[in-house]
Amino acid sequence: MLGGCALAPSLAQSSDQSIQWGANGHNDRPDSGPNYAYNRVSLAEQMRLLTGAGLTWYRTGCSGSSCGALPATAKAHGVKLLWGLERWPDAHADEHANYRGAFDYAAEIARRYRGQIDYFEASNEVDVWVGMNGDGSDPSQYDRERYVRARGLIKGLIDGIHAGNPSAKVLVDDAGWCHYGFLRMLWNDGIRWDITAFHWYAKQGSFEQAGCNKANVAEIHASFGLPVWITEFNSDIGAKANDQPASAAWVSAVMAQIRDVAPKYSIQAAFVYELLDEPNLTGAERYFGIADENGQPKATYRAIGAALTQAQP
Repeated sequence: MLGGCALAPSLAQSSDQSIQWGANGHNDRPDSGPNYAYNRVSLAEQMRLLTGAGLTWYRTGCSGSSCGALPATAKAHGVKLLWGLERWPDAHADEHANYRGAFDYAAEIARRYRGQIDYFEASNEVDVWVGMNGDGSDPSQYDRERYVRARGLIKGLIDGIHAGNPSAKVLVDDAGWCHYGFLRMLWNDGIRWDITAFHWYAKQGSFEQAGCNKANVAEIHASFGLPVWITEFNSDIGAKANDQPASAAWVSAVMAQIRDVAPKYSIQAAFVYELLDEPNLTGAERYFGIADENGQPKATYRAIGAALTQAQP
């Protein structure tokens, strides 16, 4: 086991704070071709879309030529970057091998972009990869063998990032619902990160009374005693039906809720999922964008802009 002794999390101390708002993107898929939304809409135009809606953070990865341009383009537009390191556990390797591969990968990236990117998310929804039997609230519900491999990966990413850039901040997330049991299991095994993150979609209900077991998911994530970021939120119900007014209404309401409860749960930042539509995908994934695949703003984009303008003193 790579972790240490179990420690009980304590409720985070919170204070009044301003929320940092951002969006998600996918600038790490050059193989998707020139017609793929994030390859079609230039990085500069993506940044203009973000700032035009009042968003100042971008959670995205990069690949190839986009890695050279992304930090400089973001800086030129006053946008801060959260790099989602979407690396997955190797189901055929043991915990140590997963740790070693993740460490080397993350350390190289953190060193290369030191001073340009200082926030990293240690993979994405690894709890889903591990799999569970139940609602995800209890560590005993997770597949143990896959969890051990995932533990190696996540600890390797955390340690690698800190080795390459000691001042960097590392987030570890879960997919929302009641999947906080995954984070509790990591914490009990001595894994430590800098910011706790979770994702939230309309079908999951209110994060103060989740649709899985009425749990206060925001409070539980704050209980690790760290800042909390919601690194994905949107209406999967509205997106699936391509109902822009419904998506816009839900996003406006949840932004108001986040702003209202942020001091209580140490919520510092929230990222709408996502900047651009991806019509090459299926179901709700096609229409999550606050702009379409050509970069044309949608109702959700305008709702976000209105919400942030109204929130200004």
